[in-house]
Amino acid sequence: MATPAERSVPLPPVGFGLALDPGVRWVGDGRVLLGGSPLRLLKLTEGGAAVVRGFAAGERIGRSAARRRLARRLLEAGMAHPQPPPSSSGFTWHDVTIVVPVYGDNAQVLPTLKSLAEAAVGAQIIVVDDASPTPLRDLPTGVKLLRRQRNGGPGAARQTALDVVATPLVLFVDADVVVPAGACLSRLLDHLADPAVVAVAPRVCSRPAHEGESATLIRQYELGRSPLDLGVAEGRVAPSTAVPYVPTAALLVRKTALENVGGFSPMLRYGEDVDLVWRLVRLRA
Repeated sequence: MATPAERSVPLPPVGFGLALDPGVRWVGDGRVLLGGSPLRLLKLTEGGAAVVRGFAAGERIGRSAARRRLARRLLEAGMAHPQPPPSSSGFTWHDVTIVVPVYGDNAQVLPTLKSLAEAAVGAQIIVVDDASPTPLRDLPTGVKLLRRQRNGGPGAARQTALDVVATPLVLFVDADVVVPAGACLSRLLDHLADPAVVAVAPRVCSRPAHEGESATLIRQYELGRSPLDLGVAEGRVAPSTAVPYVPTAALLVRKTALENVGGFSPMLRYGEDVDLVWRLVRLRA
């Protein structure tokens, strides 16, 4: 029987698949799962265990309400991860506004804008100049430029753009992020076919070192222990789990969710992205 909290979360889409987390193990008589984040035991009926084995073998969730409830329970426990079919959300890049906060000169942001224009064709792009000493100018055609009169930090810059965003989705991207070619960003849209998902983020990797590049201590740290890179494993984002937060270096969010939590805190110049993500998690609780 579903708990009140489980009943309040929408059921996952029928066309989704599930991938069991690599850390999940069958124990006991084959009807008990051990795993998830935080770690837990999940005791199943014989029928439920058969359904989970079917999910692990590649079966779709299907239309059965019982299968969908079990799938949601696995997802919420961090024991399984969603596998949405391509183009399943109905969203396109015309439904997205990309917000890029900048403090500095054009050289910093131009490679970012070029990669976004190629990877997210149809999206509106807004660059927010956070009162740079030398105002930004000569941005690519089609990019909207907003300039703040007072420097407020990246959170305040993103919030400035939110006031004019008219699309249902917002993609935050930092000014020094270069998006790889291919379907990386489009896969984010697919996850929003699940109405329970309010935000989704890709892995953020440090740029590989170039041949002959000076190996400064900071560069070595970024390559090996960057706080923006949360590893290869996918997972539900929540405090006290394997993925406790995601940075707004690259984060796709429903605009209504941002409005419901009040956007970025004006009090924070640092850690504003972690604060936002944790308030979004509480919105889902």
